[in-house]
Amino acid sequence: MGFFSIPSCPTCVRRLAGGALQQIRGKKRTRKVPTIKVQLTRDVPRFGEKGAITRWITCGVKGSQLTARRDCPTNTKRENERFPKGIADYIPRHMLKRMPAGALKHRDPMFMNAKVEKKKPKVVIELLTPTQTIALLDSFIPPNLMFSRSTIAPNEPAIHGSVTLTDIATAVRNIAAANGKEGSRIVVGPENIRFAGKDVEGDKLKSLGTFDFEISVKGANDFVRRKVMVVEQEEV
Repeated sequence: MGFFSIPSCPTCVRRLAGGALQQIRGKKRTRKVPTIKVQLTRDVPRFGEKGAITRWITCGVKGSQLTARRDCPTNTKRENERFPKGIADYIPRHMLKRMPAGALKHRDPMFMNAKVEKKKPKVVIELLTPTQTIALLDSFIPPNLMFSRSTIAPNEPAIHGSVTLTDIATAVRNIAAANGKEGSRIVVGPENIRFAGKDVEGDKLKSLGTFDFEISVKGANDFVRRKVMVVEQEEV
């Protein structure tokens, strides 16, 4: 009779046994986490609304108060706010027995989940009255506004690039703003300006010369009249 040694390798033992042996794993023990039932005293973002009854994890006793934290799967500092901060009230067992079925609610991670943006304080700008605007423009705007343009041909008044009401309005605003805080409050656009002379057609100046224009504001009885001078641009 021959003798042989039994292999110590588990894989070899199962192979000799023809697969009859099976590995038996023990059941994992689930750790029980002590919880209490509380009622929220205010709306808690990502958890629940005021008055909701929910389950919180207890964290022991601190002094004479039972401490708890919100039962949340994430482990962030915000989620672990303590129970004594006034977020919720503890519900005794005898009160729980009187509550109807379904009163206990699960955590609502979407409750008030939207980011609350800090509202920026509105800057209130006190607008000038039409009469004040005209009075300030009359004191700020010089008698002549000068624009330089190149001519199409030597000794010809026709220019390249016209001078528009928008160009004049921009110049008026810049001059007003350069005169301090009051001037920066003046609002003038091309709709407030018109050419006063008969020698101008439309809203553009297309030649060299001196032309009258007026600035008016709706609601004001007066207006400001000035001149715009279109001069030939010097070649560099």
